[in-house]
Amino acid sequence: MNMKTQLDIYKIEKDTHVPMKFRHPQFNKVLWLASYYYYTHQGEYLSDIGCGKDLVKQEHEKDAKDTENKMVAKKVLSSLISHLRDHYNLSKTNHAARKSIPTTLIGKDVEKYLNGLNKLLEEVIYRV
Repeated sequence: MNMKTQLDIYKIEKDTHVPMKFRHPQFNKVLWLASYYYYTHQGEYLSDIGCGKDLVKQEHEKDAKDTENKMVAKKVLSSLISHLRDHYNLSKTNHAARKSIPTTLIGKDVEKYLNGLNKLLEEVIYRV
């Protein structure tokens, strides 16, 4: 769940104009692939953060740690979706950005895919 930090670092690098040779060359593609994993493994993702439908826990185990995990998951997913949406908008005018979106995996309708991620975020928010 360190993705939020990675996104913050990326923003700092972008804002301070760190040369591309010092940045991760496939950063955006990795984010798209990670989002695809979250999207296709929603049940596992929700279970991992303590939101799973079939999760059986004792009442004394469902305390602050569960709530903290859910809040972190919400922030991570929200930041990821925001970043991907910005990257998708950039891809409309930037060929390199367009090439880094794995449309063979997520489908050619990127907007529909992003809306699906938003539904996952709503599910996480609903369960927090």
